[in-house]
Amino acid sequence: MPKTPDGFVKQLNSKKKQLTVLYEVSKQLASTIDFSASIHSSLKLLATYLDIQRIALFVLEQETKEFVIRYAYGFTQEERQKGRYRLGEGITGKVAKSGIPIVLPDVKDEPMFMNKTGKEIKKDSLSYIAVPVKIDKKVVGVLSVQRQLTDESSFEEDVNILSMTATLIGQAMGLNSVIEKQREDMEQEKSVLIRELKSKYRPENIIGISPGIEEVFEIVDRVSPTRATILLRGESGTGKELVARAIHFHSPRAGKPFVKMNCAALPDNLLESELFGHEKGAFTGAFEAKKGRFELANEGTIFLDEIGEISLSTQAKLLRVIQEKRFERLGGTKTIESDVRIIAATNSDLEKGIKERTFREDLYYRLNVVPIFMPSLRNRKEDIPLLVEHFLRRFNKEHGKSLVLSERAMEFMIKYNWPGNVRELENMVERAVIMTKGSVINIRDIPLPVVTGEPAKDETIAPKQAIFEHYKLDSVVEDIEKSRIMDALKKTGGVKAKAARLLGITQRQLGYKIQKYRISIEVDATVGS
Repeated sequence: MPKTPDGFVKQLNSKKKQLTVLYEVSKQLASTIDFSASIHSSLKLLATYLDIQRIALFVLEQETKEFVIRYAYGFTQEERQKGRYRLGEGITGKVAKSGIPIVLPDVKDEPMFMNKTGKEIKKDSLSYIAVPVKIDKKVVGVLSVQRQLTDESSFEEDVNILSMTATLIGQAMGLNSVIEKQREDMEQEKSVLIRELKSKYRPENIIGISPGIEEVFEIVDRVSPTRATILLRGESGTGKELVARAIHFHSPRAGKPFVKMNCAALPDNLLESELFGHEKGAFTGAFEAKKGRFELANEGTIFLDEIGEISLSTQAKLLRVIQEKRFERLGGTKTIESDVRIIAATNSDLEKGIKERTFREDLYYRLNVVPIFMPSLRNRKEDIPLLVEHFLRRFNKEHGKSLVLSERAMEFMIKYNWPGNVRELENMVERAVIMTKGSVINIRDIPLPVVTGEPAKDETIAPKQAIFEHYKLDSVVEDIEKSRIMDALKKTGGVKAKAARLLGITQRQLGYKIQKYRISIEVDATVGS
């Protein structure tokens, strides 16, 4: 049987080695989208297979137009920082400029080998190979290696392996640049969306100038940057969710989820599943595992509306999440960590619920860290014209109209008690915009149940007009004026000079109005004159 020539065996082994190295490198580069980790693994693998002492990937730095060591094996951090070459400078710069590999069989005979890293190396029998890394035929990096020269060294083989590796690295760099660009675009889009949401839910957009709503603004401004649990109290329709969103989008968690849950919308068994999630088979109909709202809101904020409506058993589980920041899914055993800020809201009398043992006292104190009381619309009548103007502008735009409100209609809106608060006012304005035929919204265009505060008995125009005969604009203005004067006097401890400055009128004018409205002055001894 004829013997296989030694040269053929050597060539076969060489090809096998090349294929093995390239396969392992390509596998490393494709194993993760973490480009830095995949490059480090590839360089370490090359050093192991090719018996390389030091290997570096120089990358073009756009700001300085220098090729710097971005990834390396066998270099210290200090040496990496020193490795910088301009285009055409040294062997690295020359390869970058020409786009052609360079081999130095023995660096001691090559004056262009600059050794900028400052590493003390024995130049005897040290070889150096540098190959270009390209993206779309443009040199974007240089792959360089240092190794001890041996009798078995084959520069042609090494150049082939390194060149093919450089091609794989170039492709990975190109793909990484696309991914980075998409990530930057997404981050930019995310920042724009967050800015828009912050603008939409900033406290200034919670419309009002009344003392009650100004106090809400002040508290929102203080608590937003903190991690504190918030309890929003107030009647339905006063804007509790709007305040909750304002707090979230002005907090460090603004870029994380804001998850809302209406606790009164579901029966108790389904509410627990919605809040904490469930495992497959946890109950009839649970065909697959499901994440709960607390998991979805991780690192963000969860808004628990109508918190007073949850059962005692769910209250106990909620208390554990607040205290321990962990929970288990329904039907599961794995404990899940929870980093969630809680904002709860209710229009219920929780203190009464504690007395009647329908609401846990310990949960109440956990939720009531920072209470915010939302004033009803009937207690902030000076805000009504601003709210009406806001809703009218919005619904005119939505429905392609340009309606205005008559003085008599505005007069009524200020007088009406609005049991449904801002939500009722919003709905009324939208209905009026939709139903009004002319260019002005008059009293006749306001639904009669809203006008009278009770079911309509007569849809004719005459009774509607009769209802409003006693609503005079002067009396409305006087009510607002009296309210503001009393508030100013209260804030200044009854000091007329200060109250007048606060109101923007003279002290003499203030004295006249105090007499006119028969306002009694209570002097606060803690306030200086």
